[in-house]
Amino acid sequence: MLQADHITHAFRTGLFSSSRMVLNNVSLHIERGNRCGLIGPSGSGKSTLARILAAQLIPNRGTVRYEGKDVFRMDAAGKRRYRCAVQMIFQNPLLSLDPMQKIIDAVREPLMVHNICRTQTQGTDMASELLTRCGISEAVFQRKPCQISGGQAQRVVIARALGLRPDFLIADEPTSMLDISVQAQILRLMMSIQTESGMGILLITHDMDLIRACCDRVVRIQPDGTLVEERPGMDEKIRLTS
Repeated sequence: MLQADHITHAFRTGLFSSSRMVLNNVSLHIERGNRCGLIGPSGSGKSTLARILAAQLIPNRGTVRYEGKDVFRMDAAGKRRYRCAVQMIFQNPLLSLDPMQKIIDAVREPLMVHNICRTQTQGTDMASELLTRCGISEAVFQRKPCQISGGQAQRVVIARALGLRPDFLIADEPTSMLDISVQAQILRLMMSIQTESGMGILLITHDMDLIRACCDRVVRIQPDGTLVEERPGMDEKIRLTS
């Protein structure tokens, strides 16, 4: 369903300094319905790879293909469809929400922009249903992001992503800012929805226990920017890149 081939990307560390290699010839293929975990130390390039897969960043070299089509060569209509099909949940949910926008409006807006709902009333009804399904009470609908907790904000972001009926969800450390009890709730919610919808998930984390609990397979970014695949709970590694 989604494949990255030979992705290489580097960042300049300063105006006159040399580039730092972050991703080095990385290839990753994820099938529909697959739960794939991505791990690695801080600064290893996990979020960079996620942004490239979500077409928010163009790599120095390599391709991303969705259903066989090169994402970076799509026309405007194709890119619009891709942004619906591949959704991303960022590390800090509060930074993903407009601080001046009410919660119900934050979930309804993409439904209207992508013509999933034709009228404001239909959009409000669907947004309300999504929020309720994700455990957000009606009392929260009219609040702004600064008036809700981190756990509630994460549920709002998940509801907004699911409203576009994605085939693929990239979750970049979705529980890193939450306490342990809320972490468990959010993960159960994501896994339940994934089972129902059959969408693929790329779960980015540094917690191997989380990977073992939630994922079918796991890939690790090494310090040199290459990728290896590991079987959850086992020591055997399969080199994916040259």
